[in-house]
Amino acid sequence: MVKLSIPNYDQYSSIIEKGKMMKIESDKLSDKKSNRNEIDKIKNKETMNAIISQLVADGILEADSRFEFRLTGTKMYLDEIEQSDSLYTKYRLLYENVSGNKLNAKSNIKIKH
Repeated sequence: MVKLSIPNYDQYSSIIEKGKMMKIESDKLSDKKSNRNEIDKIKNKETMNAIISQLVADGILEADSRFEFRLTGTKMYLDEIEQSDSLYTKYRLLYENVSGNKLNAKSNIKIKH
């Protein structure tokens, strides 16, 4: 008959507890990231809708039209046609106010509708 030895896991209890705590903290961070991603999606949708609404209100586009809007750090384009500096300034400020993000030299915001 073979005698089986039962390992003494008590000596590892502090390591096991540390691992459990790390898992709990990791799950909390993951939940925060998921919530932040959902908030970002909502904010992006609000920003897109505000820009589209303003384009329609300004008579630049019709509500049901297909277009591509692009806002960079220095220019605004509609269907890849550069728009005036005054329109760029207006829509840059709209974007920054609604999104809470500032445009910089590397910014390239696109909306395809």
